[in-house]
Amino acid sequence: MLLRHLLLFVLAFTPTRAWSTNGFCEEHRLELIPIYQTLIERLKQHLYTRDNNLKIDAETDIQAFMKFSQQADRYDKRMVNAIRAYNDDDPEAERVCRALVVSANCEAYLVYQDAVINLPGIERESVLAEGRRRCERAYQYIGFSFVPDGVW
Repeated sequence: MLLRHLLLFVLAFTPTRAWSTNGFCEEHRLELIPIYQTLIERLKQHLYTRDNNLKIDAETDIQAFMKFSQQADRYDKRMVNAIRAYNDDDPEAERVCRALVVSANCEAYLVYQDAVINLPGIERESVLAEGRRRCERAYQYIGFSFVPDGVW
């Protein structure tokens, strides 16, 4: 009888999750969505503007949207893997998850930059400066995996 109660006690208080979780990484995972939403909205403004010097065509918009979708999927999967790999309060998790967010921010902006940089009415210097700012933040983190060629 005592053995049965002990077994029930052990089963009741044993964690049933197959993976560990990391609250810090879960919070950073939520930061990925607004990155893409903001840039998609900016592209939408270029698609529907009446100013022909700032207008992109539908093909460019679709290609950029597909790249955003692929990036979002890839970074979401990498973030889920990081959530599963690190326990709460693991200092390495903070570095890895933050690096994923800033690298996603850089990579997503480069897609936007490629879509609008050749528009006749665009302020090239401000677009390039924003890309530099976002990507320099990403390069500051060790383990940044995406190094664009010929960005600047």
